[in-house]
Amino acid sequence: MNDESPSAPVPQPSPQARGETPAQPVFELTASRGFAGWLAGQRSSLAFTTYQAGKVFFIGVQPDGRLSIFERTLERVMGLHASPSTLYLSTLCQVWRFENVLGPAQSFNGYDAVYTPRESRVTGELDVHDIAVDSGGRVVFLFLGGPAPPEPGPPGAGPPAAPCGADPDPPGSPGDLGCLGYEHCP
Repeated sequence: MNDESPSAPVPQPSPQARGETPAQPVFELTASRGFAGWLAGQRSSLAFTTYQAGKVFFIGVQPDGRLSIFERTLERVMGLHASPSTLYLSTLCQVWRFENVLGPAQSFNGYDAVYTPRESRVTGELDVHDIAVDSGGRVVFLFLGGPAPPEPGPPGAGPPAAPCGADPDPPGSPGDLGCLGYEHCP
């Protein structure tokens, strides 16, 4: 007797279980026709982030008129503030400060600015979506969610420790990053 009853498919191990690295999704950046010319006419460049891909992009125009696209990967990069010489970026658990190391009229490999990391502040996982610098030079940020307020300690224990993301530095001090959107910030 021949038993040819249908059998269930045999489960296959995942790429990770087989010791393989799964394929990364393809990220493609395209520009509309005439964008490079418009950008050159404005004598401008763009910088933007996408937390879904974990990228920060810098887009400008090369001397030959073609787009220049420069990108870097930072974990859950979101907030971005730019001034002529400084960039602030927020990532999963940090606020980064980058400074342009080139002087006026200097260039490096065709770039008129080269931003290098100068400071990183650990904030905890706050989902900092927007970041800015106020008129006093303090960095302020807006985040969604964040940690729960701390539980009160036993009587006489003193005030609770600052929650993750609260700025322990006094306002206006050199280490002060500022805080916006969290009720326990000083």
